[in-house]
Amino acid sequence: MARRCGKAECWWPKIFVIQADLAHLPINKKFVGVDLIYCVNVIQHTQNPQKTLSELSLFLRPGSEFLFNIYLKRGNLYLINLVQLLKKIMKMFPNFLIKLISLMIAIIIYPLKLTRHGFREFWLDIYDLLGLHGYQKFYSEEDVAKMLATSKLKIIKRSHYTMLLKRN
Repeated sequence: MARRCGKAECWWPKIFVIQADLAHLPINKKFVGVDLIYCVNVIQHTQNPQKTLSELSLFLRPGSEFLFNIYLKRGNLYLINLVQLLKKIMKMFPNFLIKLISLMIAIIIYPLKLTRHGFREFWLDIYDLLGLHGYQKFYSEEDVAKMLATSKLKIIKRSHYTMLLKRN
Protein backbone atom coordinates (compact mmCIF):
# COMPACT_ATOMS: atom_id res chain seq x y z
CA MET A 1 0.00 0.00 0.00
CA ALA A 2 1.24 3.46 -0.75
CA ARG A 3 0.05 6.74 0.74
CA ARG A 4 0.92 10.10 -0.73
CA CYS A 5 2.38 12.70 1.54
CA GLY A 6 0.04 15.67 1.98
CA LYS A 7 2.85 18.25 2.31
CA ALA A 8 3.96 20.39 -0.64
CA GLU A 9 7.66 19.54 -0.11
CA CYS A 10 7.02 15.78 -0.23
CA TRP A 11 7.28 14.53 -3.83
CA TRP A 12 7.63 10.76 -3.34
CA PRO A 13 4.84 8.52 -2.04
CA LYS A 14 5.49 6.79 1.22
CA ILE A 15 5.44 3.06 0.71
CA PHE A 16 4.63 0.63 3.47
CA VAL A 17 5.34 -3.04 2.94
CA ILE A 18 3.35 -5.42 5.08
CA GLN A 19 3.46 -9.19 4.96
CA ALA A 20 0.10 -10.48 6.15
CA ASP A 21 -3.09 -12.25 5.15
CA LEU A 22 -4.82 -9.78 2.81
CA ALA A 23 -8.23 -10.72 4.15
CA HIS A 24 -7.14 -9.92 7.74
CA LEU A 25 -4.62 -7.07 7.62
CA PRO A 26 -3.24 -6.01 11.01
CA ILE A 27 -3.94 -2.31 10.39
CA ASN A 28 -6.53 -0.02 11.89
CA LYS A 29 -8.62 1.17 8.94
CA LYS A 30 -9.69 4.31 10.83
CA PHE A 31 -6.14 5.72 10.74
CA VAL A 32 -5.01 4.62 7.28
CA GLY A 33 -6.33 5.95 3.99
CA VAL A 34 -4.53 5.14 0.80
CA ASP A 35 -4.65 6.66 -2.66
CA LEU A 36 -3.66 3.55 -4.57
CA ILE A 37 -3.57 -0.19 -4.01
CA TYR A 38 -1.52 -2.14 -6.54
CA CYS A 39 -2.32 -5.84 -6.28
CA VAL A 40 -1.05 -7.83 -9.28
CA ASN A 41 -1.02 -11.64 -9.49
CA VAL A 42 -2.35 -11.96 -5.95
CA ILE A 43 -6.16 -12.04 -5.69
CA GLN A 44 -6.58 -15.37 -7.50
CA HIS A 45 -4.23 -16.98 -4.97
CA THR A 46 -6.26 -16.08 -1.91
CA GLN A 47 -8.67 -18.50 -0.29
CA ASN A 48 -11.53 -16.00 -0.47
CA PRO A 49 -11.01 -13.40 -3.23
CA GLN A 50 -14.32 -11.63 -2.54
CA LYS A 51 -13.42 -11.10 1.14
CA THR A 52 -9.92 -10.01 0.13
CA LEU A 53 -11.22 -7.37 -2.31
CA SER A 54 -13.76 -6.11 0.22
CA GLU A 55 -11.14 -5.90 2.96
CA LEU A 56 -8.62 -4.07 0.79
CA SER A 57 -11.23 -1.63 -0.52
CA LEU A 58 -11.87 -0.44 3.05
CA PHE A 59 -8.40 1.13 3.09
CA LEU A 60 -9.11 3.29 0.05
CA ARG A 61 -10.22 6.86 0.42
CA PRO A 62 -13.22 7.88 -1.69
CA GLY A 63 -12.00 8.45 -5.26
CA SER A 64 -8.86 6.36 -4.71
CA GLU A 65 -7.77 3.70 -7.16
CA PHE A 66 -7.19 -0.04 -6.95
CA LEU A 67 -5.24 -1.77 -9.72
CA PHE A 68 -5.45 -5.56 -9.83
CA ASN A 69 -5.60 -8.49 -12.17
CA ILE A 70 -7.22 -11.88 -11.98
CA TYR A 71 -7.25 -15.02 -14.11
CA LEU A 72 -10.41 -15.04 -16.23
CA LYS A 73 -12.14 -18.05 -17.77
CA ARG A 74 -13.18 -16.09 -20.87
CA GLY A 75 -11.18 -17.25 -23.88
CA ASN A 76 -8.98 -19.54 -21.79
CA LEU A 77 -10.78 -22.89 -21.93
CA TYR A 78 -7.88 -24.72 -23.59
CA LEU A 79 -5.39 -23.15 -21.19
CA ILE A 80 -7.53 -24.05 -18.17
CA ASN A 81 -7.82 -27.69 -19.27
CA LEU A 82 -4.09 -27.88 -19.98
CA VAL A 83 -3.21 -26.31 -16.63
CA GLN A 84 -5.50 -28.72 -14.75
CA LEU A 85 -3.85 -31.70 -16.46
CA LEU A 86 -0.33 -30.36 -15.85
CA LYS A 87 -1.09 -29.64 -12.18
CA LYS A 88 -2.04 -33.28 -11.64
CA ILE A 89 1.27 -34.36 -13.16
CA MET A 90 3.32 -31.65 -11.40
CA LYS A 91 2.26 -32.82 -7.94
CA MET A 92 4.81 -35.60 -8.34
CA PHE A 93 7.75 -33.22 -8.83
CA PRO A 94 9.74 -31.05 -6.39
CA ASN A 95 9.35 -27.27 -6.70
CA PHE A 96 12.74 -26.64 -8.36
CA LEU A 97 11.80 -29.06 -11.14
CA ILE A 98 8.45 -27.32 -11.66
CA LYS A 99 10.34 -24.05 -12.06
CA LEU A 100 12.68 -25.65 -14.60
CA ILE A 101 9.79 -27.21 -16.54
CA SER A 102 7.96 -23.87 -16.62
CA LEU A 103 11.16 -22.25 -17.95
CA MET A 104 11.39 -24.82 -20.74
CA ILE A 105 7.71 -24.28 -21.63
CA ALA A 106 8.30 -20.50 -21.73
CA ILE A 107 11.37 -20.91 -23.99
CA ILE A 108 9.30 -22.97 -26.43
CA ILE A 109 6.12 -20.86 -26.40
CA TYR A 110 7.48 -17.29 -26.01
CA PRO A 111 8.68 -16.96 -29.63
CA LEU A 112 5.05 -17.49 -30.75
CA LYS A 113 4.33 -13.98 -29.40
CA LEU A 114 1.15 -15.02 -27.53
CA THR A 115 1.76 -12.38 -24.88
CA ARG A 116 2.80 -8.75 -24.59
CA HIS A 117 4.78 -9.53 -21.44
CA GLY A 118 8.55 -9.71 -21.37
CA PHE A 119 10.10 -13.17 -21.22
CA ARG A 120 10.73 -13.23 -17.45
CA GLU A 121 7.14 -12.22 -16.63
CA PHE A 122 5.81 -14.77 -19.13
CA TRP A 123 7.95 -17.51 -17.57
CA LEU A 124 6.82 -16.59 -14.06
CA ASP A 125 3.18 -16.53 -15.21
CA ILE A 126 3.59 -20.13 -16.41
CA TYR A 127 5.28 -21.09 -13.14
CA ASP A 128 2.47 -19.34 -11.29
CA LEU A 129 -0.19 -21.25 -13.24
CA LEU A 130 1.50 -24.54 -12.41
CA GLY A 131 1.53 -23.67 -8.68
CA LEU A 132 0.58 -26.49 -6.38
CA HIS A 133 -1.80 -24.69 -4.03
CA GLY A 134 -5.38 -25.79 -4.43
CA TYR A 135 -7.24 -22.48 -4.26
CA GLN A 136 -5.80 -20.81 -7.35
CA LYS A 137 -8.42 -20.73 -10.07
CA PHE A 138 -9.87 -18.91 -13.06
CA TYR A 139 -12.94 -16.70 -12.60
CA SER A 140 -15.95 -15.94 -14.78
CA GLU A 141 -17.14 -12.41 -15.49
CA GLU A 142 -20.06 -13.10 -13.14
CA ASP A 143 -17.66 -14.11 -10.35
CA VAL A 144 -15.77 -10.83 -10.75
CA ALA A 145 -19.01 -8.82 -10.78
CA LYS A 146 -20.07 -10.47 -7.48
CA MET A 147 -16.67 -9.72 -5.94
CA LEU A 148 -16.87 -6.07 -6.93
CA ALA A 149 -20.51 -5.64 -5.84
CA THR A 150 -19.68 -5.97 -2.16
CA SER A 151 -16.55 -3.83 -2.26
CA LYS A 152 -17.92 -0.40 -3.33
CA LEU A 153 -15.52 -0.46 -6.27
CA LYS A 154 -16.34 0.29 -9.89
CA ILE A 155 -14.30 -0.49 -13.00
CA ILE A 156 -12.97 2.66 -14.67
CA LYS A 157 -10.51 1.03 -17.08
CA ARG A 158 -10.01 -2.57 -18.10
CA SER A 159 -7.96 -4.87 -20.30
CA HIS A 160 -8.43 -8.64 -20.62
CA TYR A 161 -6.86 -9.46 -17.23
CA THR A 162 -6.22 -6.13 -15.51
CA MET A 163 -8.76 -3.79 -13.97
CA LEU A 164 -8.36 -0.28 -12.64
CA LEU A 165 -11.04 0.32 -10.04
CA LYS A 166 -12.17 3.44 -8.23
CA ARG A 167 -13.80 3.60 -4.81
CA ASN A 168 -17.14 5.42 -4.82
